[in-house]
Amino acid sequence: MFVVVQHQITNPAKFWPADAAQFSTMFPPHLKLHQTLAGVDGSQAVCVWEGESVDAVRDWLDPATAGASVNAYFAAVNKEGIAIPADQLVTQRP
Repeated sequence: MFVVVQHQITNPAKFWPADAAQFSTMFPPHLKLHQTLAGVDGSQAVCVWEGESVDAVRDWLDPATAGASVNAYFAAVNKEGIAIPADQLVTQRP
């Protein structure tokens, strides 16, 4: 499952690693970080994770970012990189 996390970063120095090469080695094997989009000033970010559930991502990420970020989570549809929720699709009529 894909999980999107919106980070409101309260302590950029604590949140962002000093060495970008370390970044991917910090995560447990049951989670995969696919993408991080950081705001220009480092105070916000959106990340796309893959894990077995929203709770699995939250259970690891909230303690890991405690004191550095307030996080909001949601499960996401990911088909071909662009997705519209199935209940929002409108069937075209002839």
